[in-house]
Parts: sequence; C-alpha cells; structure tokens
Amino acid sequence: MSKLLLLNMTFFILFFQQTLCAQETINANNISVFILGGGQEVVSAVLDLQPIHIVDLEPENAIPAGNTVVVSEAGKPFTGIGSPSTGDFWLNFTYRGANFQNARIYASTNLPIPSNMTITLQVINTASINGQFAANPNLSPVSLSTTEQVLVYDFANGFTGDGENTGYQIRYQINNPNALSLPSGFEMVFEIK
Repeated sequence: MSKLLLLNMTFFILFFQQTLCAQETINANNISVFILGGGQEVVSAVLDLQPIHIVDLEPENAIPAGNTVVVSEAGKPFTGIGSPSTGDFWLNFTYRGANFQNARIYASTNLPIPSNMTITLQVINTASINGQFAANPNLSPVSLSTTEQVLVYDFANGFTGDGENTGYQIRYQINNPNALSLPSGFEMVFEIK
C-alpha cells in the first residue's frame, strides 16, 4: 500500500508543480500571436493630470528701481521704484486647466500704490519660441492697483517657451513725479485664473 501511496503522491506533486509553473507557449509561426502575445487582456486605466499654473518674467532683472535693478523672478517681491521710467519685459507661462477650462492672466498689486504715482502695463507684442499657445492679449494699457486687471483674455492649455522674446512682451511705465517710495513689502502680482 505504501508503494501505491508513494506513486499517487508523486503523480500529484508532478501534476501540481506542472500547473503552478506552466509557461504559455507562443506559436512563433503565427505573427499576430507572436507580436501581441498569447492570451490578451484589456485593462482600463484613468490618468488624472493636475492643473498647472506657472507665470515667470524675463529677463529676471527687468525692472529698475532707482540706480539698482529689482529682481522680478516669479515668487520674489517687486520691491521699489525710483524716478519715472519705462521698459519692457516678457511674461512666460505654462498652463494646463482642469477639464480643458480656459483661463486669464491678471495683474495687480498686493498693497495700494501711493497717490500721485501710477504704474501702467501694456501688452505690446506676442511671440512663440518652442511654445504652443493661442495669444489673446488685452492690448489696452492697464493701470495697476489692488484690483485685478486682465492682461491676457481667455486662453486654453498651452505654454510660451522660456526666456526673452517668447510669450507676451509687456511695456511698463512708472510715473512717480514726487519720487515717492512704495510701501514696505509691495509686490506686483501676475496670476493665472
């Protein structure tokens, strides 16, 4: 009886091992099976990309403040203004909205501008170097205040490319006849909404 039990156990182990360690055999003569593999399955996947809103000014030191240059890199404050001046900078952006929702670019200040001082912005040019965006600028001059002003009207997902000569060229004009100082912590804010 022990021989029969041993023989049955041997067959069971060989059968069990064969079913657990079996490999799929692919017929290399059938090109569709060879390329696509044997048993095909479909697996659904959903990829949810988060919205991205990035604004940057170029060149990094675009706006003068008296005899010095103010850093105007995204995320850094716009700190002071000396005598009246005019200049240009480029606004670059990257935008991907939730559900392909359009957006606008707004400009404002975080603190009130002193009376008898004005800061105006105007989009004077658009260009694309290695970017993909539909330009829709507000070509009228915008006087900055704590109230948001539209610089760029409704636009879809896109990006301008990085650096000077791409995106929106913006001319600023600062009129400060009394050489007033800006409040401590003053910032010029550019925002995509």
